[in-house]
Amino acid sequence: MKQLSKVLAGLALSLAVVGCGVVKKNAGGGGGGGGGAALGDTMADAVVYRRGASFSTAAQCHTSGYARLDIPGGEPVTIELAVSSPGDEACVSFHFLNQNGGDGGLMAEACSTKSPFTYELTAQEGASFLQVSEAGKCQGATITVAIK
Repeated sequence: MKQLSKVLAGLALSLAVVGCGVVKKNAGGGGGGGGGAALGDTMADAVVYRRGASFSTAAQCHTSGYARLDIPGGEPVTIELAVSSPGDEACVSFHFLNQNGGDGGLMAEACSTKSPFTYELTAQEGASFLQVSEAGKCQGATITVAIK
């Protein structure tokens, strides 16, 4: 019985250590350039960016990527977005969302032939998110985003 208690205690400790690693991994990038993915797969694991940060990444084809803006609600924020494509025109679906995933003031399509774009927005109370995905015929678009 004593041996089983030691095994269970060791297992519990191992799970706790693994759990802490997962929490830290998903805590966010904090400013662009932290070496991880530029966008999260969901709003819950969105990479966090502050004013002054920028990032560049491949837009996912018909799959959304998310960034969370660490800017207090009500403050103005400027988003500069450039879209480039190695092939024909590429278009990116670009949304500015509130903490519940609703419209935060911008739902647009940005295409490489008309790039770059500048959007003047207001940070949302609670949280602001950017949602990005390549729309239409996927061309391998790359996006560059600057948060000012």
